[in-house]
Amino acid sequence: MDVNYSKYSPKSLLEALSTIDRNGYPENYANLILEISSRRDEISLYEASLEEKKVKKWGAYFSAIGYFQLITGFFAMVGCLLYLYENSISGAVLSFGVAALNGISGFFVVKRNPKYYWLCYLNQGLQVVSFGVGGLYFNYFGLGGIFLTYDWVSPVYNWLQASFSIGGSVVSFSLNNEPNGYVQIDVLAIFYLLVIYKVMSKLEANKAINGTL
Repeated sequence: MDVNYSKYSPKSLLEALSTIDRNGYPENYANLILEISSRRDEISLYEASLEEKKVKKWGAYFSAIGYFQLITGFFAMVGCLLYLYENSISGAVLSFGVAALNGISGFFVVKRNPKYYWLCYLNQGLQVVSFGVGGLYFNYFGLGGIFLTYDWVSPVYNWLQASFSIGGSVVSFSLNNEPNGYVQIDVLAIFYLLVIYKVMSKLEANKAINGTL
């Protein structure tokens, strides 16, 4: 039975194209291709609206990352002042560096300045891996994260952890005599990197189409 594709919406036409058995229904397939060709402008507008929704969704995620970084920068600066009050210069310098990186990165994300998005890559990239080997210990997790852990020293540990901290240490680095032996992956940081990559990909696509960012 022939199908009247003229009643189909752009969405339905594209769904029909993806599911039709062209060999089993050659006439319907030919009619479908003809209908799509005759309504190409309408379908293009529909596809553009879908792409716009995707851009807005990833843009919302990206903005959230920017605001989280600004918040982290604020608390890191508070930590810097507390270290100064305690006369801990090394702690103050470290906290100031974290505050500057998060504050500047978050600002350029919120203001949508692609020239400095690499700072966001850097900031999130530093948070992906934490480790402790012997007396060496490094951990940088911003305000929190979702962590996958492998510990070859401790017989009992949580391989999956989630933490959130306000006003706590946003970065730790130490050389001590305590035995450490673990690697930790921050899944949330990897998700943030994916969001940044998606946004950058959209920007590059728009640049290729429009010739501008």
